[in-house]
Amino acid sequence: MMEDLYAEFLLGLHGFNSEERYEALLNETFLNDPNNSFLLEPEACSHDFRSTKGCFMRYWGDSCAGINADTFGKRLFAGLESVYNANAFSIADFGKHCTLLWQDIPSELAQTEPFWTLCYADDALSWGDEVQTRTLYEKAFSFYND
Repeated sequence: MMEDLYAEFLLGLHGFNSEERYEALLNETFLNDPNNSFLLEPEACSHDFRSTKGCFMRYWGDSCAGINADTFGKRLFAGLESVYNANAFSIADFGKHCTLLWQDIPSELAQTEPFWTLCYADDALSWGDEVQTRTLYEKAFSFYND
């Protein structure tokens, strides 16, 4: 459940969905587990996304200890794919947002696929190759579907 919460937080932080979506999931998670000591901090600062980011970074840090990469990845890439398919951003803007999101993934996890794709998929746009960029994103979206 924490992985889903972190994925929704990152999607909201980087403009892929509304902050309200994250807050609704946080409230639901908190109500289902009110004695969870970790949830107290993000619940208390849910109005401030920058403070909330610090909560998650302290929870997982760079080591990713205890994070289920598959659960986190499925939720994160499903959210990204939804925005991508809705054409909510130009491909260039989508790439910029993905790169910033990638920077907030714990580094140990960020260096693995499909997460790593988020930092380089838009590189091909610099020489006008939108097809390659789209191919890379779409491959990343399908990573958990196989």
